Amino acid sequence: MTTLRHTTNKGVVRATRVVRGPGSSPNPGSLGEPVTIRGARGGRGQRIGIFWSYLCGGGVETVNRDLAEGLSPDKYLIDAYVWQARPEFLGLARSFDSLTILNQDFEDFTPQERLGPFTPVARCADFQRMIAAQWYDAFIVSCCWAPFWLLHMHGIPIIEWWHGYGLWNTWDMPSQAIVAVSETTKRQIELFRPHHAPLTVIRNAIRTDRYVGARRHRAEARQRFGLQPEAPVMLYCGRFSSEKRPADAMQAFVCAREQLPELQLLLVGTCTVPEYFVQLARDLGCRWGVDTWHYTLPHDEVYLAYAAADVMVHPSEWEGLGMVLLEAMAAGVPIVSTFAGGCAEVLEGIGARVEVGDVAGMAREVVRFLTDAPLWQQTSEAGQLRVTAEFALRDQAAHVDALLQQVITPRPEPWTAAEHKARELQARHVALERAPPPTPRSA
Repeated sequence: MTTLRHTTNKGVVRATRVVRGPGSSPNPGSLGEPVTIRGARGGRGQRIGIFWSYLCGGGVETVNRDLAEGLSPDKYLIDAYVWQARPEFLGLARSFDSLTILNQDFEDFTPQERLGPFTPVARCADFQRMIAAQWYDAFIVSCCWAPFWLLHMHGIPIIEWWHGYGLWNTWDMPSQAIVAVSETTKRQIELFRPHHAPLTVIRNAIRTDRYVGARRHRAEARQRFGLQPEAPVMLYCGRFSSEKRPADAMQAFVCAREQLPELQLLLVGTCTVPEYFVQLARDLGCRWGVDTWHYTLPHDEVYLAYAAADVMVHPSEWEGLGMVLLEAMAAGVPIVSTFAGGCAEVLEGIGARVEVGDVAGMAREVVRFLTDAPLWQQTSEAGQLRVTAEFALRDQAAHVDALLQQVITPRPEPWTAAEHKARELQARHVALERAPPPTPRSA
C-alpha cells in the first residue's frame, strides 16, 4: 500500500493508516458547567438570544455570526447560546455580546426530549436560571432542538430559523414566526408542518468584505497550507459528514489528476467523527498515492482557504442554502456543485452543475475550469457580482429587524410561582399529546 502524506493543523503524518487528527474535545469546561464568554459587539437596547446546538465550524454559526454583526448594536444586544462547543472556534464569541456554552451532554436527553417542544426543566436548569435572571425580548432558535417550551413558559417570543430540513422538524413548535433560508426549505416546511407559524424566506447573506480580495493572500495561504505555489488547487470546504459527500470530492480529485497531474486537493472543515475521515483518506488517499491536506480553521481564517483555491467542488446531496457557496463566490472562486436543495437558488446560470454522485462529471468540470482561462475569469466575476447584489448582509439585516419588531411584544407582569407551575404543567401536557412513539436510548 502506498504511504500517504496526510497534512493537518498539527503537521505532516506519513503512514499507511492516517492517525487521528487534532484533539476534538467539544467543551472548554467540564460537562455540566456553563461557560460564558463576553463578546466585543457592544450592543444595547432590546435583548435578543440566539440558540443553536453545537459550535463546530459549520454554516449555521456563520449565519448567526453575520446576523449579529448585521443588526444594529445601537438597537439590539445579542447573546448566543449553544449546548456544546469545540475550543478552536470560541473566537466566534467576539461577534456577539456574549456566548454561553451550556456544556450539556446530548446523551442526557432522550430522543423524544430532543425532538419535541418539551424538555424537562431539571435537564435545562442552567439555561432556566439564565433566562429567568434577565428579560429577553425575543429568541432566535437556529436549526436545532432547544428547550422551546421553557422559552414559551417565560413568555419569550420565538423565531425558528431553519437552514435545512429534516423529519425532526414536524413538531408544531410554540413559535411566533419561522424563517426559511431558501424557497426549497420553505416548501418542505409547508409540506411537513401544515399548521406552522407565519413563514417567510430570508436568504442567507454574508459580509462580502471578508472574502472579496482574498486572492491577494494567495502566496501566504499556500505557504500556510504547505501547497505548491504555482500548481492548481481544488478545494472542498465543509463538514465531513455523509450528506456532504466528501468522498465524492476525493474521488473527483483522483479522476481530475489523470489529466492534471500537478493538481492539489485542499480539504477544509470539521470532522466530528474522526474515524470517518481516517477511513476516507486511507481508502482513497493511500490507494491512489494521493497526498491530502486537511485543515480545521477558525472562522476568521476561512478566507485563506478560498485564497489558496483555483476551483471549489461542492458535492452535497442536501443544502438549505450553502454558506460556502456564497463565500467562494465572493472570493471569486468558480464552483462545481450539485444543485441539491437550495444550491440552485445561488448558482443558477453561474458555475458548473453536476448530479449528486457524478464523480466523473465533477472531475470534467474541474478540468474545464482549470484549462479555460476566459471561462474561469467570466465565472469568477459573475459570482462576485451576484453575491454582492443578491446576498448582501444589509438586506438580510433589514428583513430580520422588521421581523423582530413584529414578534416582540410589551413585557408582561412577572409571574407568580403558581403561574410558573401552571405553565410547566401545560407544556408537559402538550408534549405528551404530541409525543412520537418511545425510542430506546442508544447503548
